[in-house]
Amino acid sequence: MKFKSNTPISDIIFAAIFFILLFIPMLKIDQSINAPEENKTLASFKPLINSNKTINYTFGLDFNSWFSDRFFLRKKMIAMYNYLHYVFFKKNDQGIFDKDNGCFYFDFEFNHFFFAHIYKEFENLFKLNDFCKENNINLYIIMTPQRPDIYPIKNNPIYKNYSNKKFIKYIKSVAIDKNLKIIFPYEEIKKASKKQIMYYKIDYHWTDDAAFIAYKEIMKLIKKDYPFVKILNENDFDYFYDTKLRINYNQLKEYGTVFNPVGVSKKDLKNFNNVKYKYYKHKNIDKLQDTYIDEMYKRLNYYYYPEGADLRAALVGPSTIEALSHSIPFTFKNVLKVRTNAVKGINDYKLMKHYKKIIMDYKPEILILCVPYQSLYTFEEYFAEE
Repeated sequence: MKFKSNTPISDIIFAAIFFILLFIPMLKIDQSINAPEENKTLASFKPLINSNKTINYTFGLDFNSWFSDRFFLRKKMIAMYNYLHYVFFKKNDQGIFDKDNGCFYFDFEFNHFFFAHIYKEFENLFKLNDFCKENNINLYIIMTPQRPDIYPIKNNPIYKNYSNKKFIKYIKSVAIDKNLKIIFPYEEIKKASKKQIMYYKIDYHWTDDAAFIAYKEIMKLIKKDYPFVKILNENDFDYFYDTKLRINYNQLKEYGTVFNPVGVSKKDLKNFNNVKYKYYKHKNIDKLQDTYIDEMYKRLNYYYYPEGADLRAALVGPSTIEALSHSIPFTFKNVLKVRTNAVKGINDYKLMKHYKKIIMDYKPEILILCVPYQSLYTFEEYFAEE
């Protein structure tokens, strides 16, 4: 007996195409550790059975994060999505173009930081301060401004009510009430922005000029505790100028790290980035010894500068610390630089259990934490254990 199917051939073809499409994302899994174009660390694979033979009860969520970061053609899909948003709206989920100021702004500069959470976020800074006190370490905090603090967005209703006044008031009060050695160099950088470029036009990072202003301000606090420390000045450096961006300590890049998520073509970026940035190079850079470690759970630099103050300092923070790498390592004899984002093998900022031992083994007298205040939300997880 023959069975005759009543299913139309079009439905069969559709079903076949549907199931084929399901397998396309699995054709090639991205094995990269980092995604420089997104400035992030990709999720690592976590098995159902852990190495200690226990069950990973979050396997489903972990697998989803891993696959979402690595499926075939993901980068091209993201780039196309962002490009279309930029073409049609001059804005996308990642950022907005402000032609009046000649700058790109990124949504995380506004969306991640909510003043309702400020107390919770600062509680983790207080924990870090207590940790330092218990171990005879002086903690100094640089809270960096956001780009909109320095270059306000004009004629845009989305950001018309943006203000940092509440934050500035809280910073001043917490410095007194909690005896927290903290600076927020908004006024100094804002004043300097009238003559100097404080943020890259096609990236969210601050420039060497802005970082050096913050350096001088934090060193004023450090010098109160260590009067013998010399604060560097402009005469300690040679300078060069380039249209390229220096996001990492010793690397110049044509377009920075975030143009792809914003969705702007390289051609448009090149036309838009029509300025030369000023870069600092210490006159005694040949005397600096630099040991770089980039491995699982560690992204560190050990610096030794024989002419620096006889102190051990740790410089801790995300990519904002890179622009301080031209001043801090030349101020102290021994400096440990600790990156807290884009680290192999772990989600950003869940690093304290790994870095606690490193910091304790290094035995610094000084710990300088540099963090953008729009990234304070990350400190909710800074002490998290995995």
